[in-house]
Amino acid sequence: MNRFCGPAQWFGRTARAETTVGGQIVRPGQRVVYLTQSANRDPREFDNPDSFQWNRSIPRTLAFGLGQYFCIGVHVARLEERIILDEFLTRVSDYEIDVDAAIRRPSSFQLGFVELPVIVRATA
Repeated sequence: MNRFCGPAQWFGRTARAETTVGGQIVRPGQRVVYLTQSANRDPREFDNPDSFQWNRSIPRTLAFGLGQYFCIGVHVARLEERIILDEFLTRVSDYEIDVDAAIRRPSSFQLGFVELPVIVRATA
């Protein structure tokens, strides 16, 4: 889920050394913005990148950053996600997400649902 719809959309960095990115020279001191979610849907990295596959093999992702900027809370976030999903799926056997009633607030940086109604049809 983090690869498919991670909350952080982009990050900015300042180049420390000259490098080439996508055929463009980036000089020391220049600011670079990278689109995290675009990278997480790169067809060179992921087959059928715009489809959600719950059991997809994901050897690399930028959902939690990279290198010295890797999220320190990654293990807590993954644990919380796993517990929420395990507990929900243990208790609910049939459900539907009401996509039409879902609400996202506009933001250029963060992406997430403020409301995501779930219709529970049957419990386990």
